[in-house]
Amino acid sequence: MTRFQKLTLTTVVATYILVVIGAITRGTGSGLGCPDWPLCYGELLPSLGDTAAWIEWSHRTWAALVGLLVVAVAFVALRHHRRDRSLVLASLGAVALTGFQAWLGKITVETSNAGEWVTAHLATAMVLLALLMFVAIRSHYPRSLARGAGSQRLTLVLAFTSASVYALLLFGSHVTATGAALVYLDWPFFRGQLLPLFAADPSVAALQMSHFLHRLVAAIVAVAVGWLPVVAVVGLVAAMVALVLGLIGRRRARAGAGGAGFATAGIALGAIGMVVGAVGIVITVVLVGAVERYEDPAANTTTVTSCEVDGRRLEATGTLTNDGDRAASFTVRVELEGDRAEHATRRERLAEVDDVAPGASATWSAGLLLGDRSPPSDPVCSVVAVHGPLPFGIDPGP
Repeated sequence: MTRFQKLTLTTVVATYILVVIGAITRGTGSGLGCPDWPLCYGELLPSLGDTAAWIEWSHRTWAALVGLLVVAVAFVALRHHRRDRSLVLASLGAVALTGFQAWLGKITVETSNAGEWVTAHLATAMVLLALLMFVAIRSHYPRSLARGAGSQRLTLVLAFTSASVYALLLFGSHVTATGAALVYLDWPFFRGQLLPLFAADPSVAALQMSHFLHRLVAAIVAVAVGWLPVVAVVGLVAAMVALVLGLIGRRRARAGAGGAGFATAGIALGAIGMVVGAVGIVITVVLVGAVERYEDPAANTTTVTSCEVDGRRLEATGTLTNDGDRAASFTVRVELEGDRAEHATRRERLAEVDDVAPGASATWSAGLLLGDRSPPSDPVCSVVAVHGPLPFGIDPGP
């Protein structure tokens, strides 16, 4: 690999890590950990005890590193690959997108993570990642490429599938950012209807439409990528066939017909294929079971007992009573809101309650760092939803 190819690969990996850090920032509710931009509470570094601020600060710092890498890619492309227009234009486009993405991050903070701006921020991040991947892959090919005369059907199918998944990603992001995930609690219907009946209130109707469009795009993606499970099943069947043929070949080899090496290879490949397929099935069953336990918690009674401000922290506490007939763990999703002088801070936090015996009660607490010079006058704490235990410690959202 040339230095330019190593640089582009490093930039792609760093950008992907940035997207992951952004997802962690959003998933932990740390998007407003630093309410100002580009500083954090007017300082270069947040205070040591402010976890949300450090998560947001890490996201910004890594984004600055990615920005420098993107500029370096464009500089090298202009200096050493000027004749390759595709590389130069794509690299310059990545620089422009990086600057635009930084501006979107600023607007997202200033609008308190408004759904439209959060979605735009993610959309631009994925386009930037795709553009950098193109630069990294294109750098391995000669400047002039021969045009193929074959069919482009597979290319069109893959392009349509990619576009559908990209659209699904954005619709899902908007559903989460606007709080439309629980507008319809049943699936696959909409409050018992095949098609949704939209409310007369425009604000509620907008949430319902967002949720409906997300499901519609998900159906399109399911059709587009539906061949993937078929491939997995075919692979498992092929592994079983390879195993059977390998056993037959082994017996024939013992009879003196030769081919023991091929038979052994067939047995090994077949066994590996079956193990991989079985592991995939087990992992799928475990994942589905964990998600079902999260979405179907035991019967419970959950209340908020206090909602108080302690310095810069808004703290909610409450009790949860297990009304079921066996011990269970719960995840309480709490919405905390404090009116601030500049703008309102409204975030969701999770409180985990483990191993509550039947009929027993347990206390829970959730906090939000306000970062205000003065405490809010009328804080509000409310329980949004109660779920089962988090699947593998990951928050799947509302």
